[in-house]
Amino acid sequence: MQVQKIAGDPGLSVLRNAGSATTDTGQFSVLVGWGKGKGAIISNQDWSDGSQAGSGDLANVGVRELGYHSCNDHRGGRLDGFSESQNFCSSSCGRSVFCSLESHPALGDTNPLSQYFPTMKISPYGQLSDGQSVEMFTLEAPDGAYVEVITFGGVITRLVVPDRNGRMADVVMGYGNLDAYVAGKQLFGSLVGRVTGRIPHAQFSLNGRVYELAKNDGPNHLHGGICGFNKRVWSATPVTREDGADSVRLEFFSPDGEEGYPGNVRIAVTYTFTAKHEFIMEVDATTDSATPLSIAQHSYFHLGGEGTGSIHDHEMTIFSDRVFGKDDILTPLADLHPVQGKPEDLRHPRLLGDVMSKLFHQHGDFYFLKAAPGGQQVLAAQARHPASGRVLAVSTNESCMQFYTSAMLEGVHVGKSGTLYAPFSGFCFECHGHPAAMDHPSLPSILVTPETPLARTTTYAFSTCE
Repeated sequence: MQVQKIAGDPGLSVLRNAGSATTDTGQFSVLVGWGKGKGAIISNQDWSDGSQAGSGDLANVGVRELGYHSCNDHRGGRLDGFSESQNFCSSSCGRSVFCSLESHPALGDTNPLSQYFPTMKISPYGQLSDGQSVEMFTLEAPDGAYVEVITFGGVITRLVVPDRNGRMADVVMGYGNLDAYVAGKQLFGSLVGRVTGRIPHAQFSLNGRVYELAKNDGPNHLHGGICGFNKRVWSATPVTREDGADSVRLEFFSPDGEEGYPGNVRIAVTYTFTAKHEFIMEVDATTDSATPLSIAQHSYFHLGGEGTGSIHDHEMTIFSDRVFGKDDILTPLADLHPVQGKPEDLRHPRLLGDVMSKLFHQHGDFYFLKAAPGGQQVLAAQARHPASGRVLAVSTNESCMQFYTSAMLEGVHVGKSGTLYAPFSGFCFECHGHPAAMDHPSLPSILVTPETPLARTTTYAFSTCE
């Protein structure tokens, strides 16, 4: 499928050749438009006998082949022959046209296409030096909360949700343009992989062979290497869901040997934003050869709003009673330690300002999560911002979670609001497997094989409190 801009409408794109059907009067090709909270169509018609398309012609067309037709004279919303029961409009001209569906009085506030096609905005975000185009997808909830995602690195560039009084704010940190994301060293909002975290000594063993990886963090291999998933362009396709929530599927092919990893791997990450303000990340992957794989979302959150200062006023709860050991350069070890009586014990709500200085390097710890039966998600952590009332709860079926306080920010990165990001400007809840699991059989496996594909889900649920 090919995304194409509609001339004269900078906020709307179309998906070319989404489906077609042969009717009594000719071939009907559907181009589905993605409008922000709206729906639109272009019908590309070539009626064989030159006659008008009657409203009953498409009664038996499949779900992905439904369409609307009108002529240029009806661009303002007067759609002749509208049949709500058959989801079809016709007119007497039989030409290729554009119409805004929500403008027709018979539709009211509903869009009958919403059950078949997502209604999201797709817009250009920029172009890389090699000519690759980067697109931005806007996933919107009915109340105006939204998430913006770009195909470069699967980055979440904005995540806008209301406070207790309904005031909207962007709660994720990020750069202001594509060039900054390409050049930037921080993983603001990015997908991370093949393996998230620090792989000790930049190597692992598999089937009697030692695989050497790029050393991009001292002696270690960090977050997929020199050019990980965060620096790749992903292909994107809108996804249809029964609940009507905006959803987009990002796909990437990682060839054998990339960054030193074995296996040809096909990855699909589906982002969804629901009416309840749940941001859901579903990861699926297959491989033709055994390989480690552990993908995470690396958004930095500030529930008071991006660029508004320190996170010391956030209240944090992490539902884990054990953390992994670490060395002096924050390489995670395989041994587990109880949190009881230690600064990293966040099983009950604690203000970050009260505990931050007591954490190792003020960095945050790597927590072990108890598995739920049947691969169900478990509640891993909750952050609360008393001043705004915003609450973020994270659930996952990953085995671990890195809580990161952004202590290593240096105050040199300019954010999208124009402010310099100082240390403790945001926090991360990175849900993934243990990066050293390949060499420690006692740890939950991150190995993916042709017989055991990867399937993981993490949900970031936003709400408010009094």
